[in-house]
Amino acid sequence: MVESMQAFIPDVRVAVESTLMPRWYKEAEALWTDKAKTAMEIWTPERAAEIAAAKKASEAARAAEEAAEAVREQELREAMEDFHVLIEDELPALADTPQ
Repeated sequence: MVESMQAFIPDVRVAVESTLMPRWYKEAEALWTDKAKTAMEIWTPERAAEIAAAKKASEAARAAEEAAEAVREQELREAMEDFHVLIEDELPALADTPQ
């Protein structure tokens, strides 16, 4: 396809994208089986829905982990503030006690 089109427009870069599907679907996208994009999977609406659901679940899990991390950071900040208040309140009293 690229070579045939390049003959008509030699000064323009020609590229194509391909997708495997059992029949024409306008919304179809390439589904690669690996990150190196060496093998393609057949696109179907059902498979696309599975991938979308898995992506949504992954994003929800990541958001939950980020929220949990934010809670842990807030708890640590509060514990540090409590510690500083304790030190400010108790340290002068300890300095005044005879040893």
